[in-house]
Amino acid sequence: MENSWTGTDRRQFERYPLMLEAQVTIGAESFAAVIFDISAGGAKVQLKGAGKGAEIALPKTAVLAIPDFGGYEGDIVWIDDEFIGINFHENHKTMVKLITGQSAVTAA
Repeated sequence: MENSWTGTDRRQFERYPLMLEAQVTIGAESFAAVIFDISAGGAKVQLKGAGKGAEIALPKTAVLAIPDFGGYEGDIVWIDDEFIGINFHENHKTMVKLITGQSAVTAA
């Protein structure tokens, strides 16, 4: 079985770039954060002031708190310096549309 990358994007949900202040709670620690991109299935987040403190054993559950939109639980699936990738436990398609300013109304 070959395991080579074909150049095809295998992401399940479309990603939306943005710069949005948020907070991430990992265990008993909370970090100020900036969301760099978001999708219905997860987010790329920069932890501000965490430095190498983001180096934790994976997977680890985190809560991404977005002002005016609530908190979203997921697993940290990757870490790269002060950036983390959060894979949400649930599909948050409507929330992403609201945050990115898209119409949340869809045809039935």
